[in-house]
Amino acid sequence: ATGENKNVEDLVAGDLVRAYDIEGLNQDSDWYGWSTLLFNGEPTVAEVKSNTLSTYSRYYLFNNTLKVTNEHPMLVKKGDTVSWEGSRDINVGDKIFNSSYEWINVDSIEEIYEDIQVADPNVEEVDNFFAEGILVHNNDPEELAKEDQQNAL
Repeated sequence: ATGENKNVEDLVAGDLVRAYDIEGLNQDSDWYGWSTLLFNGEPTVAEVKSNTLSTYSRYYLFNNTLKVTNEHPMLVKKGDTVSWEGSRDINVGDKIFNSSYEWINVDSIEEIYEDIQVADPNVEEVDNFFAEGILVHNNDPEELAKEDQQNAL
């Protein structure tokens, strides 16, 4: 939040990060499955409550910059619709929201199979933060597990 850059894996409880307060969205309960044609909001600050480190063997690399696991939610614009989507559901040509509060094109997505340490910060109140300059949401393992189970049916 101070403008200083910090690696996401180095975030600790109490750190303040840049975030975005989306108008009309209760981040705690409404974000999963949420979409809108009328996107408004304002910059804000969120507090890191915890930061879990894990190891994964696969991730996506967006625009040669942002590394995220396949389920991690990102704010995306597909046509005129804005929604939170797992990174696996984002395509080249979609737009993602950056820390200059602009929509930028997804120009490349590379799926990489290698072991990588990933961080999963939990931030409050708005449950989102900018990572590598891109707005991402707190990961919600319970909701994403439900989605994976439904997709398997």
